[in-house]
Amino acid sequence: MVCFAAICFLVWFVAIRDTWEIDNSARIAQMIDEANRIRESEPLRAYKLYEELIRESSDRIIRDEDFAERIQAAALARDELRDQHHAEIEREAAQAARMKVLAEQEAERQRAAQLAREAEETRRLAAEEAQRIAAEKRRKEAAEIIEEIDRRYRRAPPSARNALNALKRVEARVEVGVTYNDYLKIVGESWGDVKIFIESPEGKSLPELNAILGKAVADYKLAMDIWQSRVRYSTLYGDRTDVELLQQRCWLRASEWITLSESLLDPDQTERALEAIEKALKDENDLQIEWTKINDRILGKGG
Repeated sequence: MVCFAAICFLVWFVAIRDTWEIDNSARIAQMIDEANRIRESEPLRAYKLYEELIRESSDRIIRDEDFAERIQAAALARDELRDQHHAEIEREAAQAARMKVLAEQEAERQRAAQLAREAEETRRLAAEEAQRIAAEKRRKEAAEIIEEIDRRYRRAPPSARNALNALKRVEARVEVGVTYNDYLKIVGESWGDVKIFIESPEGKSLPELNAILGKAVADYKLAMDIWQSRVRYSTLYGDRTDVELLQQRCWLRASEWITLSESLLDPDQTERALEAIEKALKDENDLQIEWTKINDRILGKGG
């Protein structure tokens, strides 16, 4: 038991023993030597070395008397330098304090800038994610709309094809040649068939087809009005190239609407037809306005 107690005491003693002097005496001695060496030539630097080593050793138990005396002598040398160069030391201390403040301010500025960058990056990522989610939502909604339209046109009623065929009969007669009186008759008949479909519940369920069938009828009717003017007022309209060209353009565009209508009713082409219809409606020239301008020019010349 006595041996065990002795061993425990030895372990405890070693554990709590301050080894600073053993670990640092050589380094502290070198600092003292360097400070003593430059004391005359570089008093401020020597003062800093004295100050540093004294501050480091102030709370330590120094057992080596020679080492303790050297540290005490260094303290006296430091005090002497402080008295001799008080103003310079104060200025340097003040400058060091200012530099410390500036360094802290710069560090704070950099921290704030970093936080701002991180916040901006967070906002950017959040905005990108919101845009991605919105785009995905729009894509899904568009896909659902297209799917619904495809479904409606795949189930298009026979009356839709009948209305289209009525216009195709007009197109065919124009292509092979038709007299003025026959044209008036077939346009009137086709308009009746198309009007019945457009105003029916089946027609209202297919608004895209309704729109372009109505456009085709409008172009055929405008061509009819132009032809009537050429027949009734031949001296004003009969020989004008711009009038004849506009009539041909009405027939040509009506055929384009009919072609789009056929594509719309073809399940394999419905989606592409919808895109083409959207573009055609956006880029459409108002032939009625052109006809009004021609009328204005003609009547102004005739008057």
